[in-house]
Amino acid sequence: MSKILVLYYALADYMLNSFNNYTEKYDSEFHVIHWPIRDEAPYAFAEKSHIKLYDKSRFSKTELDKLIKEINPNAIICSGWVDKDYINIVKHYKKHIPTILTMDNHWEGNLKQQILKLISPFYLKNLFSHIWVPGIPQKQYAKKLSFKDNQILTGYYVANENVFYKMDYKVENTFVYLGRYIEHKGINDLWKAFIELKDEYPNDWKLK
Repeated sequence: MSKILVLYYALADYMLNSFNNYTEKYDSEFHVIHWPIRDEAPYAFAEKSHIKLYDKSRFSKTELDKLIKEINPNAIICSGWVDKDYINIVKHYKKHIPTILTMDNHWEGNLKQQILKLISPFYLKNLFSHIWVPGIPQKQYAKKLSFKDNQILTGYYVANENVFYKMDYKVENTFVYLGRYIEHKGINDLWKAFIELKDEYPNDWKLK
């Protein structure tokens, strides 16, 4: 059985659903180390026999290293490059197993991204064998970080479709927003645009 170590920030139900689908197809198990659950995304997670969850805040650095040695992973998936503990773990395993970086950023060309573009060939490319992104805009950014086509995986974001099949949104004239209620998701813009549309063209459409 292959063991996949996931070093994650804000854990979400849809990612666990993705891991679960993978384990159903392949003989594998996931060990997911994550940051504490955030207030704006208060998911309640249920462990499965093939998916183990570990709250990073409950482990010291020494305990974390010991845990990972016991897991003895066959591959590592790392959510971004912000957490120094995660980066140090990847450094230890980079020459022995596949190390996969995940990223959902778009290329904006700002100063921070320009600097990362310059150092990535000597930093990120030396740490990670692959990068996993949602789609084409993120793939373009990955290429600027010096990852080649055969190192770039797409389809990173998924959905737990079973949750939404249970919801009563399959009615006519309804827009559905699926996401967290935070500004950078664009929900305020969506709300404003919908109200303006209703004012300009009175209709029976709803926004859920």
